[in-house]
Amino acid sequence: MSSVATHDSQAIALLCAPIAVGDAKPLTSSEWAKLASAIHASALERPGALVGLTASEVGDRLGVDRDVASRVASLLDRGGTLAFELERLEGRGIWIVARADDAYPDPLKRRLGLRAPAVLFGAGRREVVPGRGVAVVGSRDASAEALEFAEELGRSIAREGATVVSGAARGVDRTAMASATDAGGSAVGVVADSLVRLTQQPDIRAALADELLTLVTPYAPEARFSVGNAMGRNHLIYCLSDAAVVVATAAGSGGTWAGAIENLKAGWVPLWVWDSAAAPEGNRELLAHGGRPLDAPTVEALFSGQGGVHTVASDSPAAGVPKSAVPAAPVAALLPALERFLATPRTEMEVRKELGLAQGQARALLTRGVDSGWFVREGKPYRYVAAEGVAQPALFDAAQVG
Repeated sequence: MSSVATHDSQAIALLCAPIAVGDAKPLTSSEWAKLASAIHASALERPGALVGLTASEVGDRLGVDRDVASRVASLLDRGGTLAFELERLEGRGIWIVARADDAYPDPLKRRLGLRAPAVLFGAGRREVVPGRGVAVVGSRDASAEALEFAEELGRSIAREGATVVSGAARGVDRTAMASATDAGGSAVGVVADSLVRLTQQPDIRAALADELLTLVTPYAPEARFSVGNAMGRNHLIYCLSDAAVVVATAAGSGGTWAGAIENLKAGWVPLWVWDSAAAPEGNRELLAHGGRPLDAPTVEALFSGQGGVHTVASDSPAAGVPKSAVPAAPVAALLPALERFLATPRTEMEVRKELGLAQGQARALLTRGVDSGWFVREGKPYRYVAAEGVAQPALFDAAQVG
């Protein structure tokens, strides 16, 4: 199975991937958690060591009953059919990542432990959340005022070089995600519907091709929508983020409310709630349950007083330094070189490599330059070029770019 990189990853995919299902049903997250504990407590230690064992050997090594051992052995024996299915999905742009892979989102393992999904399917770039993430969630049938707030918030998150994380549903979710990617920022959608069908939508395909969007799901890529799946993915949205904003919720019911309450109880990330006379009654109820009021679609306050700071790539000049702590002057000092480099159109990746920046830093710098009229973003995939005939003394003002 070329889609999964290690023996441990292959074993986890064989045991848990909800595709190419035969007589043996793949393990659920809770069943995998129990089996993983048994593996770690045994002499096998690693999931990959299970491959090739008979049912009786599985039972002897792990101390599990005959039915469990037989199911495990049967799942591990479906390598051929699973490989064909993964190849088919790969042809449609769908990848798989197991929790033993380096590409698996570390925040899920850190916050959920063995409750984290054993496998994720996805489309787009495999770096699920590059830098800081802000969950933006809300009703499918939000008001025009709520959608306007979500749109402005998505744009603001993109300007700060952070990532919008949401549920990819119509309404608040899609509005915030589209606003971020339209501004050149990044978005992540945690999907409860068919991942395959969603990737066929023209606007989604364009954002995936530009590597501005990643879609992930713990469910089968062609699974139909269900309320259970929608509820079950809520905790992933929060745990992939560093802060969360509820734009619109009903009081006491619905997926948005349930996810927000679950996050407040677990304490995964700070929860902010749109606070306005135009906000629905559910927002005021959520504030009474401990949400923090947010009356403007700005990002600065969202990360204050909590540990979800962005650590840049280890080979960056600012490695290990929170983004908010990077001095303004060194950032401004990069701009003359950037202006010269953008004499011809360049991609964001080219800018990152040239200046040694992390993705969030490069994106924030380029987005601010476009908003200020210093640079022009053109074509798809996006390329950036210095604007002609624009006086740019403010470009080198540290107070303006820090």
